[in-house]
Amino acid sequence: MPFFQPLIRYADFNGRSNRTEYWPFQIINVAIRVGLIILAFAVSWWLLVIFVLYGLAVFVPSWALSVRRLHDTGRTGWWLLLHLIPFGILILAIFYLSGSDGDNQYGPQPA
Repeated sequence: MPFFQPLIRYADFNGRSNRTEYWPFQIINVAIRVGLIILAFAVSWWLLVIFVLYGLAVFVPSWALSVRRLHDTGRTGWWLLLHLIPFGILILAIFYLSGSDGDNQYGPQPA
C-alpha cells in the first residue's frame, strides 16, 4: 500500500519517490491532521496532544518523502527551504505535481 511506503523508508533522504508514492501519503496525512484538530476543538483538549504527537511522528517521513519527490523532479532537497517564504508552498506544489524525465543524478526512475 502506497501510504506505508514512506513510513518504511522513515529517514531515507536518498533516492527518488514518484507521484504515486507522494500524494496518497500526503493526502491521508493532511486528512488525519485536519480530523484530529477538528475533534480536538469539538470534543476535548487532550486530542490536541494526540495531534501534536502524530505531527511529530510523521515529521521526518514527510520531509524525507518531500526530498525524494524533489529528487524525482531533478531538484535538490534544499528547495524545501521555500517553505520559509510566503507562497513558497505553491511553488513546491508545482514541483510535486510535475513528472520526471527518466533517470537523473539521484538514481533511476522509480517504477
